[in-house]
Amino acid sequence: MKKKAVSGKGRKKAEPVQKPPFIIAIGASAGGLEALQEFLKHFPTGLTDFAIIVVQHLSPTYRSMLVQLLTRETSYTVKEAVHNMQLESGTVYITPPDKDITVGHHKITLSKPHLITGPKPSVDTLFISLSENHPHQCVGIILSGTGSDGAEGIKAIKDKGGITMVQEPQTAKYNGMPLAAIETGAADLVLSPDKMGEEIKEIIDNPESIRNQPPVFVNENAQSIANIFKILSEASGTDFSNYKPSTFCRRLEKRLVKLKIKSVEDYLKYIERTPEEVTELFNSILIGVTSFFRDKEAFQALEGILKKIIATGATVDLQKTFNANLDPGLRYRRRGLFYRYSVIGGTSGQDLQL
Repeated sequence: MKKKAVSGKGRKKAEPVQKPPFIIAIGASAGGLEALQEFLKHFPTGLTDFAIIVVQHLSPTYRSMLVQLLTRETSYTVKEAVHNMQLESGTVYITPPDKDITVGHHKITLSKPHLITGPKPSVDTLFISLSENHPHQCVGIILSGTGSDGAEGIKAIKDKGGITMVQEPQTAKYNGMPLAAIETGAADLVLSPDKMGEEIKEIIDNPESIRNQPPVFVNENAQSIANIFKILSEASGTDFSNYKPSTFCRRLEKRLVKLKIKSVEDYLKYIERTPEEVTELFNSILIGVTSFFRDKEAFQALEGILKKIIATGATVDLQKTFNANLDPGLRYRRRGLFYRYSVIGGTSGQDLQL
């Protein structure tokens, strides 16, 4: 008997999955739940051009409650990642226990961890896969945790042209992973989790910023950037010649977008005739470096001691005033900022050069 052909007429076509232009990968371990909750609670609403993948270290036999716990913090969809699942925009994916996760062509691959020892799931494994398969579409974030998982991955993402963020160590319950990531020198931004969402929104709203890699950006605008550095140095007394190019370029691009200025050359003309913009740019570049004052009692005590020493005219050895367990660049800037603004208050006429 000949089978009757079934007409496709009248069938509702499945809507194509909207692939996210940006993939935000987050790695966390001990203390990560609190950081993730803060991150999602303050993540801007109404965005569609992203997907978030969370890798949280868990015992292989642990029944994760992350989907339920994080759903309470956001209006976006939160679901457990499934093998061969296509990433969808506006969705947060949680890596299941005892699985490593990689992403290629916007598709999730779950596999048994190949290392017997070490943290699981592996943050490095996800980050490295994104650096290879979605180099200019990914944002790698390290939150609270012990150990150094994610440090290699952060470097891989940065090397391939992605954006990297790390939780401020002093805001993390456990600062091992943030410190290890910062020590690679590959962190674009060091922020508290509640501040990261706004930075990501700016990246999504201005996608060209992730494609304008610092070496190209600097080479194309070398003379104008040199003149901007000169203006900043003369106004602030700070030598910016060794400042990290990637961080400066991100901050400079943000000012251009905010002011609706199309080129660095035009921005140079603007800053030359607008003294208050010098202050705005200076504050933008140094954002976050004064957050170490949160431990108020300790710094008030140190301030009192240093003021007494300075009053005697003695030399202050800043090398011995701060713990060495910090990334070198931050360590010297923080010593200098503390000495200049907390101790001398910028009014004593004493000069400080680091």
